[in-house]
Amino acid sequence: MRKVAIYPRVSTEEQAKVEEGSIKNQIESLKKYIQGENLKHDGMWGELVGIYPDEGYSAKSLQRPGVKKLLLDIYHGVVDTVIITEISRLSRSVEDWIHLRKFFEEHRASFIATRQNFDTSTAMGRAMLSFAIEFSQLERELTAERVKASYTARAGRGLWTGGPIPFGLEKSARNGYLIVNPAKQIIATEIFNIVIHKARDIATAVDLVNQSGYYGEHGKTWDHKSLPTWIRHPALAGEIHMNRDAKDQNQESMPESERFKVIPAVWEPVVNPDMWLAANKILDERYGELKVGNWKHHDFFLSKILLCPEGKRLTGASGTGGGGTKYSHYRHSGNVECLCHIRTIPARKIETKVLDELKKLLLQPGIIADLAKNANRSYSETLPNLSVTIAELTQKSAKLEAKLGLIADQVLDSKDDSQKAIWNAQLQRVQRERLGYEKQIESLQTRQKTQIQNLDPKRIEKAIEDLIANFDILDGRCKHLMISSIVDRVDIKRDSIGIAIKNPLNQLDVNQGMKMFYSEEEWLLRTDSNRRPGG
Repeated sequence: MRKVAIYPRVSTEEQAKVEEGSIKNQIESLKKYIQGENLKHDGMWGELVGIYPDEGYSAKSLQRPGVKKLLLDIYHGVVDTVIITEISRLSRSVEDWIHLRKFFEEHRASFIATRQNFDTSTAMGRAMLSFAIEFSQLERELTAERVKASYTARAGRGLWTGGPIPFGLEKSARNGYLIVNPAKQIIATEIFNIVIHKARDIATAVDLVNQSGYYGEHGKTWDHKSLPTWIRHPALAGEIHMNRDAKDQNQESMPESERFKVIPAVWEPVVNPDMWLAANKILDERYGELKVGNWKHHDFFLSKILLCPEGKRLTGASGTGGGGTKYSHYRHSGNVECLCHIRTIPARKIETKVLDELKKLLLQPGIIADLAKNANRSYSETLPNLSVTIAELTQKSAKLEAKLGLIADQVLDSKDDSQKAIWNAQLQRVQRERLGYEKQIESLQTRQKTQIQNLDPKRIEKAIEDLIANFDILDGRCKHLMISSIVDRVDIKRDSIGIAIKNPLNQLDVNQGMKMFYSEEEWLLRTDSNRRPGG
């Protein structure tokens, strides 16, 4: 006897309110189908074990609560037959159908689409489903071809084909046309002048543009990725570039439809085309390794916690020396006035010193022991009492076992077939519930065996050593989070560094034991105003 599930779905809340095809109507229709099949098979065709509705969800993805619960119950054997009104209710994606069909086959489950007469428990039903999926795939490919043909035709006429509109241009009332914003055009021209005449590299260009107040769309500042990407956009020169990926390939050996082409756009250019070409030439040649794909900022993980002798924050900055050498340093931001006479502090040196001293501190035996003790206590407090839960589930399973015996006696004593069918149905429900408890018990027992044991201080010591040794390969945000979770501040003095450690273990006296000073006067203070930063 089948264990049947009903899956109804409508794509939007608006559709959900419409009577025709509504969740309610789908459920009623599918219930009648089950009743009809049971009448044909003397009530032994199938039993409805659950309804899994998805109201207001699209079929473009399987990320739906009803589908997830349905597939989980198929996995646990609660359901072996799914009834839907048509295959599009379950999914419209060919890729999803491939995974669904494999999942159903692996778990010996089938589904029935009542309006399309698909029943994958039969050979004919499986064949019909394959044809339906293939035709669906064909329809998608034809649609993609039509979209591509439309895109090519519009681009060939110089029309806008969609996507983010670059700064300086705006939508027009006419479809496919753009218009130049006069105010933004002035800003765009100034930015191109800076790139062409004043900047030696992208970092300098970004700084100069932002410092001049020439911000991008919605007042956003530029960075080393957004600025070059915007400069390269052909729409600024009043052009559309078709098949840009093929630009550097041999055009003569390619079909006409795949060749790189430059099409005059239907809108006016934002900047002079010659100026656009000059800026792009600089990006390609003069910037060299500093161009978009390769420029990397230094990870200033001491920003916001590094303080000068006057107690004012220092921030990270990058630049290039006269010989083209890149350097990174900490300094006061432009609007900060301070009498500490610090111009710049080399980033790599101060960061290396702080890391070295942190390693010495963290690897002290007392600190490691306290870390292990606190971590183990916190972990044990969060662990659930699995033994109690297992005992409760075992007791419930035993009660159901006894109930199964009583129901089995009723089945044997029943003389009427309809009563026997009712008792059989109840027997199966109780059996499924008992099997569910047994699976939970088995899972909890496995989890109980694999629970993490107490942390060994030696393992913590090794982990800290490995973390600091590989610190450079961490993501910049991760570096900053790690350091800021340990260090409250780093004080720069005339002859020392003071590292103020955060105190989660209450081991250090806040007033007396938080500062550790190390003499570094020869490189920490940059009082000579004639020296080059970072020199």
